[in-house]
Amino acid sequence: MRSPASGKRKREGREAVSRSARITIITLCALAAAVCVLLLLSRSQLLAGKRAQEEGTLTFTREGADIVTLNGNDIRSLPSETFEATIRSSGERPVPAEYTGVEVHDLLSLAGVTVSEDGALLFKGADLYLTKVEAGELSEYGNIYIVYMRDGEIMKNRAQGGEGPYQVIVRNDYYSLRWCKYLSEVEIT
Repeated sequence: MRSPASGKRKREGREAVSRSARITIITLCALAAAVCVLLLLSRSQLLAGKRAQEEGTLTFTREGADIVTLNGNDIRSLPSETFEATIRSSGERPVPAEYTGVEVHDLLSLAGVTVSEDGALLFKGADLYLTKVEAGELSEYGNIYIVYMRDGEIMKNRAQGGEGPYQVIVRNDYYSLRWCKYLSEVEIT
């Protein structure tokens, strides 16, 4: 025959497991809700990037608000420069390429935007990749370009198998880690 104390211990053990299971379930539900919210936010950014890719536009934003949207004609109306840059991807041989594009200062001027001394530019790709350039780095003219041609051909967008229609190239970035393909937005902070 069981003692009343052993029955009480079993009941307390089941209650402890039950409480632990409830906490685990609540935690998992909270995490699932957070993932859903992030997916919804990412989805809207992905759709905006896809639309920019299809239309060939580049939007400048500040604090979440659009400042100006430029199209290919706007961008190609600026003085362009053609230069060589080497694509370095991990596990692959370096590939030299010839790019044509506009220097970021000229593009900022066309868009009518300035960057404060403690600000930065966030270059955002349609694939949600993001690269940041601090205001101090902008002092070096001829380093940061928005390109639209590679090896003499207009860059294709992501859906067409390309890396454009626009791409950021930071020329002094030896490993091309801060290059941003599928460029669709420039956020000024």
